[in-house]
Amino acid sequence: MKTTINFAVIGFGPVIQGLVKLAQGFKRENWDLKWVARTTGLHDSNLIWVGPHEAIFAKEQSRDLDVLFIGLPSSGDGSEAQKFARHFLRRGVVVETAEKALQACRPGLSNKYSQRFGYSATVGGNIDVL
Repeated sequence: MKTTINFAVIGFGPVIQGLVKLAQGFKRENWDLKWVARTTGLHDSNLIWVGPHEAIFAKEQSRDLDVLFIGLPSSGDGSEAQKFARHFLRRGVVVETAEKALQACRPGLSNKYSQRFGYSATVGGNIDVL
């Protein structure tokens, strides 16, 4: 029986910054931050750069990952967030996002993956799962 939840985050706005800060405390709750994708590339849990953005799609980034939090700013038609969400959903990873454009412009994604795709339009602070 798995006791640790491995998670990763994409984005680095205020919500994601708070989530990364809490990650150390999550270890006591059996949550383990594996990596963070920021504007500067892919970083480990200590925010040390490990590769370019393309590294997010490497097989090892989804191996053993249970949950992905997407905290990108809402813009355009949600295609940027969709690229990440679809990649990880197809690999069985639960995806949680507050990215509004993705849900508004691409509702089929949440319909197809309704058991593994979580969404909240709340702006930051009131998201219980985060």
